[in-house]
Amino acid sequence: MTRQARDIPSLIGSRICHDLISPLGAVSNGVELMSLTTSDSEELSLIGDSITSANARIRLFHIAFGSAVEGQYLSRREIEAILAETFSAGKLDVTWAADEDPLRAEAKLALLLLMCVESAMPWGGTVRLSRDGTRWKLLARADRLKLDSDLWEVVSSAAAAAPIEPSQVQFPLAFDAAERLGRKVTVELTDTLIQVDF
Repeated sequence: MTRQARDIPSLIGSRICHDLISPLGAVSNGVELMSLTTSDSEELSLIGDSITSANARIRLFHIAFGSAVEGQYLSRREIEAILAETFSAGKLDVTWAADEDPLRAEAKLALLLLMCVESAMPWGGTVRLSRDGTRWKLLARADRLKLDSDLWEVVSSAAAAAPIEPSQVQFPLAFDAAERLGRKVTVELTDTLIQVDF
């Protein structure tokens, strides 16, 4: 493998997530043991909820930002569990409606695009990810959306030149992930709807 062929950002993402998963799991186990010997406390409950949320988010990041080995599949049930834990306490209702286990590279692209959509839905809404044959569709609906059309151009066009902040890194990474899959991402935006086909 040549230096140019390596996906260095994804390798960095995998390394960071891998190194964080173990200590988060240890903290979670410690909180569980403390709860067995301590009467119900709001503090422990708050810590437990935060650890559960952090674990789910790290697992989501591991797929979205981590490396995707060619030909590797992910369990649909694992993805559904990660999404349920990540978004259960928030305003976003996310449904993974693809029945078959996806290729890890496809799941990576889908979750990067989901994170793009999430950034446009601070007031909540519904998101549905589905697949028809080889094509995927992400459909997001909300009463209000926070849209930046220049930023969404980054997802579908190599020529897009919108400035990127750290909180928006998923946009260019989604373009890169789609390019590696040989996929063209198309985006339709309205005041209340985001439709992404890939």
